[in-house]
Amino acid sequence: MSVFLVILVVLIVCVVALIALYNNLVKMRNMVDNAWAQIDVQLQRRLDLIPNVAEGYPDLKANTNFLSLQQELSNTEDKISYMRQSYNDTVMKYNTSIETFPAMLFAGLMGFHKRESFAADASAAVAPQIQF
Repeated sequence: MSVFLVILVVLIVCVVALIALYNNLVKMRNMVDNAWAQIDVQLQRRLDLIPNVAEGYPDLKANTNFLSLQQELSNTEDKISYMRQSYNDTVMKYNTSIETFPAMLFAGLMGFHKRESFAADASAAVAPQIQF
């Protein structure tokens, strides 16, 4: 009877540990997805801020609203840079989680695979030039 009890306890501990491992990996994967979505949010913000009508108004450059827009674009570029860094940090934590013991034994079987960090083309490193 005591051998059966020991086996049962060990089995329960293993199942609980596996559930905790799975839940942690799901949380990490969702954090990676969220970090990528935050980059998309900032890219959309940048696109929304770029005025389509500015070319038709040469006196706009001296306008206070235009100067405010320039500041907002600059702030958005900073946010994009921060979000990319945050994404890469999150991917590193996720990849480390699935590549370390004991998760490495089960991660692939449970559908968790390595994610790639954000790596921009050389041309993407330069902010878009806006001609007004």
